[in-house]
Amino acid sequence: MGVVERASRGSIMLDRLINLVSKLGHWGYLVVFLAVTLESAAFLGFVVPGETLVLVGGFLAAQGMLDWGDLMVFVCTGAILGDTIGYEVGRHLARAAVAGWPLDRLAQGASGEGRGVLPPPRRETVFLGRFTALLRALTPFVAGASGMPYPRFLLYNAAGGIVWGIAFVLIGYFVGPAGVSSGTGSAGPRPLWAG
Repeated sequence: MGVVERASRGSIMLDRLINLVSKLGHWGYLVVFLAVTLESAAFLGFVVPGETLVLVGGFLAAQGMLDWGDLMVFVCTGAILGDTIGYEVGRHLARAAVAGWPLDRLAQGASGEGRGVLPPPRRETVFLGRFTALLRALTPFVAGASGMPYPRFLLYNAAGGIVWGIAFVLIGYFVGPAGVSSGTGSAGPRPLWAG
């Protein structure tokens, strides 16, 4: 498959997503919320186009089809909830996977105190991981598997989810119309810097 053919398929998929969300009206918020939530839940981020739908949602908000403020609430909430699901999956599945193995003693340490299966990610990783597709899918799982305290995880997860959600809705709103074609010929609002 050539580069042009892949690009054409990507454009067709994007047009279909735009058409789907725009036809759903207020149900479009639910679609974007679920996509963002599932994208952040352990490993589903590799197949669910949550970030793309956030940009599409921002584009549709610029067209007047969705409210950008409501969209931001749905996106930020979905990001935080999805990461929490990924954290819980990591916390429960990782420990169950090594229970009974000889590695279980390594995971508990020499003192026998329980600790995570993996070293905990740094707080910067939890915050910035939201902005990278691979880390967005893996960081919550690793944080849960490592035994990172949930209140610490939630603090940096919420901060990253809110900044990411607001930023990507605004990118879709202001840049989306120039970079995303819905096939309608509508250029949408002009970016702020265009005067």
